Amino acid sequence: MLANSLPEPDPPSLEGNMKSFLKPEFTAIPNAFFKILPDLTWPELTLAMLIYRFSAGYLKMWLIMGELKMMEVTQLPRSTSYEAKRGLITKRIIEVARTITGNC
Repeated sequence: MLANSLPEPDPPSLEGNMKSFLKPEFTAIPNAFFKILPDLTWPELTLAMLIYRFSAGYLKMWLIMGELKMMEVTQLPRSTSYEAKRGLITKRIIEVARTITGNC
């Protein structure tokens, strides 16, 4: 085995739960995302990676996450988090829809 190669994955679990059988686990990022990296600020990149992790990482096209949770995970201050979200919306990288309760 080469020093830089990954170890062989364990076989998938046959239990009722879907479990990742890739070690280490990872989230695929579309190649198109790398083309826009130079246009992103650090907070925008941090927020975009969080969104990719919790949406595409779970094979979903959407994410419902509260503002406070996003700030907690990214460790961005409130104003910076709002600016990052506004920047991603303006650059058409994310789209925000309101839920019935009014949360985005």
